[in-house]
Amino acid sequence: MMKFKKISFLVLFISSLFFSQKNKEGVISYEQNYKGKTLNAILLFDSNYSLYKISTAKEHTSIYTSSDGSLVYPSNTIDSIANKTRFILFDNAKNYFYNNNINGNKEHLIIDQKKFNWKVSTEEKNILGYECSKATTVIGNVEYIAWFTNQIPLSYGPVKINGLNGIILEISDVNGDLKILAKNITIQKSSAEIENFAENYNFNSSITEEEYQKLFNNHLIDIENKINKQREFYSKEKVILKKECNDCNK
Repeated sequence: MMKFKKISFLVLFISSLFFSQKNKEGVISYEQNYKGKTLNAILLFDSNYSLYKISTAKEHTSIYTSSDGSLVYPSNTIDSIANKTRFILFDNAKNYFYNNNINGNKEHLIIDQKKFNWKVSTEEKNILGYECSKATTVIGNVEYIAWFTNQIPLSYGPVKINGLNGIILEISDVNGDLKILAKNITIQKSSAEIENFAENYNFNSSITEEEYQKLFNNHLIDIENKINKQREFYSKEKVILKKECNDCNK
């Protein structure tokens, strides 16, 4: 009987190890809703990196009139730059996030490091066949609720939220502004696709969020000055561009 128990334990251990290893590469499709705006995104992951790619609508690159009748001067005027894929890459070894922001026809790489104080509860639910546990954290005075599964034992998640003992399949805030939900999970080889994408960038050239905000604000001032110089011959009203970017890919 003792010998049978040892064999059974060994089989369970090997099966668990195989299952754990098998689920360390894959692709998750998400639906991301922020303040009523819905986007699709995918998270590619392996044991070293996660890559969150966001599908956005084609951007205007010419001056146009918005739905409220105001005249809009796009920051970017070159289609190939303005409509590049927005992404967030997480380096598991270095614990760094990298994301791209595009302004003034330039693509900037931003480096960021975040630490989350998660509280894991005993509450559970099933998402796409994966058993998930509930966890909460506070980011910028707002409480966020995450559902993660340790059946995929990697500390990743959508956008710039991670740090749990399994991949996050759902994240939302208590204000109802943000909700991201996994729609499909495929366990497959993804390392090559992540590496091929990352090879297009020099992440050593990344700047901090604070450095980027300075560049962003200076760029807006330059645009204001150019627009007002053109308008000064026929209008005394100056154009002031919005300097806050609540919807930026942070």
